[in-house]
Amino acid sequence: QLRPQTLLGRPRLRNARTAAPGRPSSHGIACRAVSTRTVAQMIVSELKRAGAEHVFVLPGGASTYIVDAFAGTPGITTIPMLHEGSAGVAAESYSQYGGRLGVAVVTSGPGSTNILTAVAAAFTDSTAMIVLAGQVKVADLDGAPRGRQYGFQHLPMTEVAAPITNGCITIRDPGTAAADIQRAVRLATTGRPGPVWVELPLDVQNAVVPHIAPSECPPFDSAALRTTE
Repeated sequence: QLRPQTLLGRPRLRNARTAAPGRPSSHGIACRAVSTRTVAQMIVSELKRAGAEHVFVLPGGASTYIVDAFAGTPGITTIPMLHEGSAGVAAESYSQYGGRLGVAVVTSGPGSTNILTAVAAAFTDSTAMIVLAGQVKVADLDGAPRGRQYGFQHLPMTEVAAPITNGCITIRDPGTAAADIQRAVRLATTGRPGPVWVELPLDVQNAVVPHIAPSECPPFDSAALRTTE
């Protein structure tokens, strides 16, 4: 297991053991924080609550912590793929024919561009799918560009993917990560279904946040997955 760390240059989040009982969570629900976990672990837990049982991954440096979180979570099967394109096709097919939320994990730069054809197919087929894409650290995103990039293997993937998705979300703040991933699931599964691109800066993936007791939080209120002809 990789060692969690807090975001450099950001205020340290309150430790869950000292947080006030009943404090509202980032999504406005009064839940009791019982411990701490990383943002990556929290995202995996929320996707599991949303019905994801399998995830298709091609690991890379910028997706290190989210891949590790999936691999360490009981009840979700992590399936390694040989190419990001095949991970995307597998996630789309899993959702379209299996009736479960399809999830694919890729790294930044070329790892992200390789999955775009499958994302476009999910968009035209109206298939619910979540793409979790690693990205450079927040400090790199907010810094001055180095040539045409903001960091190693950086590409502006939310701008590239926007026309072929139901939405693109960059999770910059660990405190809003739960609300962000829930919004991604709603965008993917309600109304006309389709893919949603969720960008995960590397340092945010490994930031520490309070762990909310699942039994005290209501489950997702997502519409049944369906495809639209």
